[in-house]
Amino acid sequence: MQKELKRANGSGSVYKLSGRRSRPYIAIITKECNQKNNKYIQKRTPIGYYATRTDALVALSDYIQAPYDLIKRRYTFEQVYNEWSQIHYKEIVPSAVRTWKSAYNYLEPLHNRCFTEIRTKDIDACIRTADVHSSTKNKIKSLCNMLFKYAIRNDITNINYAELCDKIKSDPPVYKRNPFTEEEIYILWDNADKPYVDMLLIAIYTGWRPQELTNILTQDVDLEHMIIRGGMKTKAGYNRIVPIHKDILSLVQTRYEYAISNSLNKLFDNISRPINYAIYNRRFNSLMNNLNMNHRPHDTRHTFVTMAKESNMNDYIIKLIVGHTTQDLTERVYTHRSIETLRREIEKLSVPGR
Repeated sequence: MQKELKRANGSGSVYKLSGRRSRPYIAIITKECNQKNNKYIQKRTPIGYYATRTDALVALSDYIQAPYDLIKRRYTFEQVYNEWSQIHYKEIVPSAVRTWKSAYNYLEPLHNRCFTEIRTKDIDACIRTADVHSSTKNKIKSLCNMLFKYAIRNDITNINYAELCDKIKSDPPVYKRNPFTEEEIYILWDNADKPYVDMLLIAIYTGWRPQELTNILTQDVDLEHMIIRGGMKTKAGYNRIVPIHKDILSLVQTRYEYAISNSLNKLFDNISRPINYAIYNRRFNSLMNNLNMNHRPHDTRHTFVTMAKESNMNDYIIKLIVGHTTQDLTERVYTHRSIETLRREIEKLSVPGR
């Protein structure tokens, strides 16, 4: 040991140890002082090892003001976890135990660390590098929070560093795109006379979002020029023009004539009640059950894009029709693409066998 930093008698000592160490400073407190042969022999116990003299002095001062169990203060993260788990796991079901054990495994870099030396940045690093869903990361953070609370209650540490961890951002929802197959589209056409099947076919051949489909007004349907105006959600999607494909022209015309004859505002309204997304969603799910299909409402839109690409439609035209933003500013204005050009491209759309 090198030269001791002098302190008042009975207030402990701080030394800097020799050699190259990451934590060269040691804080020591006298636990016993016995007299033998007219000499006083001190029994001294280290409080801990620290990177800087200041850290060592602070630790020593904290101990003198509020003495604690030095053995517990040297517990590792693993030891705290083991003590906590022996109590906590008796109160929960096996499936819950497995989730906590899994969270603990992602904290492996901390297992052998002295618990009192673990800081917020150490926990954040484990959470950040864990290649798991945000829900699992929240589980890891929750485990650390419970361990620190346990440690505080049992005089192992004074501060809950887990509470100071960064907020974990939720992962964006992942939706699996599941376009209708050719066989399923054939089935829809075979059942086109059944209620609401025509809505699905119109959605598949136009690429409207479900909510956009339910908001189409009769005044936005132009049968003479075979186009529908509408759209929402984004600047690129608002008030766009979608040509009516020849295969669905009769379906649109039937809907239009019904709405006009009954003084309905929306293309897909009926006499009993107006259409909205919630109603459309229920009808869609009911049809999927009746036709033994497994799809979400947005799959009609994915089907349009898939069919359009397979039919070699112009990429810019596809984006204009479905309302996606294009990188080329000149392609964002409809006047730069005539209705005839849009119709020519959408007529490329075809289901083999129709």
